[in-house]
Amino acid sequence: MRKILLSFFIVLHATVFLAHSQDKRADGRNLADFVGKWVQRDQSRASSLPETFLILAEDKRLTIITNRLRGQPAITVVELFVDKRGERNSVVRADGKKVETKSSTSWEGGAVVRRYVQTPRQTTDPKMFVSEHYRLSKDRKELTLTYLFCPEGIWPTNPGQEQRMCFDDKRTFVRRS
Repeated sequence: MRKILLSFFIVLHATVFLAHSQDKRADGRNLADFVGKWVQRDQSRASSLPETFLILAEDKRLTIITNRLRGQPAITVVELFVDKRGERNSVVRADGKKVETKSSTSWEGGAVVRRYVQTPRQTTDPKMFVSEHYRLSKDRKELTLTYLFCPEGIWPTNPGQEQRMCFDDKRTFVRRS
């Protein structure tokens, strides 16, 4: 049943994508460039980040469908709106628990950036401010996904500010047909 629903969802969004694929912005930023199936280049690295995902685009919305997480089948659907209107989605924390988040997504240079607060696993842990950066290579064949995690109160307020106590996780994905 999951496969049928996922197939229907993909066909529906692919149809809409084709209708909007000609909408190229003058500044070269085009969500349609992100569309495709993406597979992590180095599958041997243990991570809570997605290993494989499909991206669909429509107008100002990216739909990201994850089908493998930590080596296991895991279907999650996340919708991001690059006009900063905000969105509500579920994310899977490192402990495997799914939690709902409110996020805001926008273009920053050539990257799509999503920001949200991740709730702690234990009450003694700080909230984590998370920033996801989706950046395509110049030839549009590779996608770099960078997560920046900062404990509450440490989030940098400007690009030049030092990011002490923050850590990042970066993965490179290649486009597959």
